[in-house]
Amino acid sequence: MSLVAIYLKLALQRPGCPICHLRAESELRYIRSLLWESINDPPTRGHFIRSLGYCPEHTWQIGLLEQEEFGVPLGNVILYEHLSSVILERLALYTRRMGWTHQPWWRRLLQAIWPRSWQPLAARELQPEAPCRVCQMGEESEQSYLAWLLRELSGPEDQFRTAYAASEGLCLRHLRQGLAAADRTVESGARFLVETTRQRLGTLHHDLSEFERKSTWNYRHEAKTEAEKMALWRALTFSGGNPQGKPDDN
Repeated sequence: MSLVAIYLKLALQRPGCPICHLRAESELRYIRSLLWESINDPPTRGHFIRSLGYCPEHTWQIGLLEQEEFGVPLGNVILYEHLSSVILERLALYTRRMGWTHQPWWRRLLQAIWPRSWQPLAARELQPEAPCRVCQMGEESEQSYLAWLLRELSGPEDQFRTAYAASEGLCLRHLRQGLAAADRTVESGARFLVETTRQRLGTLHHDLSEFERKSTWNYRHEAKTEAEKMALWRALTFSGGNPQGKPDDN
């Protein structure tokens, strides 16, 4: 069995969407590799500068992780020292392009004649030229794992179908991505995903309805089951992917 299949089986045994777990683990592996050995790697640094850093989520994740695991956030300091110098240069270029350093006579005349018609030029200097590299790695990982999952679910053996049926299944986003990427070669796997999702959503809908009914005045004396208590949590996980933390069941 390949490593990908092993990772998939292990993820199916965990609560929540397995692809969410695998994407998060792939991103974390990249971040740790970045902090351990790639801070001064030219291609890695070049992408970081072209993307003007990382997305907000991964900016904070990388910053906090290095502080927690290494004690001294030197890697982040090196990255953002470089990035801040680049942004300073681009802001200087934007200032020159706007004519704020030495505004020509014709621009001053236009502003005097039509003060409300003048609009600042687009700040193209602050537009990233590449996406967040950590997001890229996560997207590539989830696409690969989704393709493998569909192939395994379409195969002759029932091991993956049994494991998937026992799991909490894909979240809505990864279900949508998986079905969008499916072709005729994995049609049986796609059909299996749809059928199991319909069964889970039918149960979820029932539990949500019962929670709502038992929360009304006339039926408040009826005790809610554990499944009904966790129904909203399951709905949020399906709609929004795996959460960062799990609340108390009460």
